[in-house]
Amino acid sequence: MKSKQKLIWLQIVLGTVFLIQPIILPVRPDHIETKFFSIDIIRNIIANALILIFFYFNYFVLIPKLYFRKKTVQYFSIILIVLIGILIVTSSITFRPPNKQLIGFRPPLGEKPKKGLQYPPPQPFDFNQNSVVSKFQFFFTENDQTFFLFGAIVLFSLLLKVSNRNYILENAKQKAEMNYLLAQINPHFMFNALNSIYTLTIREKASNSSISLLKLSGLMRYLITEINQDRVRLEKEILCINDFIDLQRLRLTENVNLSYEVKGNSADKQIAPMLLIPFVENAFKHGVSPDENSEIEIKIEIIESELVLVVKNNKVSISKLTLEKSGLGVANAKNRLELIYPNKYKLIVTETDKVYCTKLKIFF
Repeated sequence: MKSKQKLIWLQIVLGTVFLIQPIILPVRPDHIETKFFSIDIIRNIIANALILIFFYFNYFVLIPKLYFRKKTVQYFSIILIVLIGILIVTSSITFRPPNKQLIGFRPPLGEKPKKGLQYPPPQPFDFNQNSVVSKFQFFFTENDQTFFLFGAIVLFSLLLKVSNRNYILENAKQKAEMNYLLAQINPHFMFNALNSIYTLTIREKASNSSISLLKLSGLMRYLITEINQDRVRLEKEILCINDFIDLQRLRLTENVNLSYEVKGNSADKQIAPMLLIPFVENAFKHGVSPDENSEIEIKIEIIESELVLVVKNNKVSISKLTLEKSGLGVANAKNRLELIYPNKYKLIVTETDKVYCTKLKIFF
């Protein structure tokens, strides 16, 4: 809470300094010796206020909604429109005819102008008085501070938002790793998996148990190594799901009807690691009970540039602790989807009293 309050106060201080910058740091030589609130200073304060408002609008709305979703044409078009709007508003406050002696005159910041050089007082602008070149030269000379500050604010907000997004993405990735490892690779999970394999060695041939141990080893390797990658081959994610389901089959009783199907070519596709497994895991946590009959249906289909995952299960009586753990895994997966695939996924969850169905589409 204290850090949040410090951030708010820091923004207030920096915003105030930015607003009164034309007063404490004038860039026009005639501002140094004229009255405290000249028309030009008021105009620059208004321009700074509009730029500051746009900073927050750009940071919280335009960048997430357009720039991060690859709508760069719309994004930069809006930026250009806003810049033109700010220039129109500020330029309408006062016009000053270009003076041939002063156009392009810029002494070093803080240095007083040479004796005898003063800007004429504000007056209506006669558009027929000078050439087009002089008018444009005068326009850009009068508004160079606005151009500079607006461009700096746009660039700063972009860099800040991208940096913050990368931090959130990395944090969500690490959180997903920790949540999943805590939920799956814990002593209880390992005990159940190894106990199932031990039972298998007694009931059936040793070769089957060795295959199960190999699958468990592959699952562990994937969880520990591949999760550190930004993207993995879709084949690897599906193979991990295969091993996970095969291990789950070891503990399933005859009252569980499990259907699992994979269609399509995944050879040239990539996906963020550990993105699909939480939804599959959720079905086993919600849909398996030794005392009730249940059905679990898992289907993965790759259609050109689209991945479809459908997970459907009957709802059975489960403990509150199990429900909370599974909820955390799915919630974290949803957050990762929004961060990694903004505007490139659809997640539809259908729930009734007896059935829970998740349909996820990811567009490559």
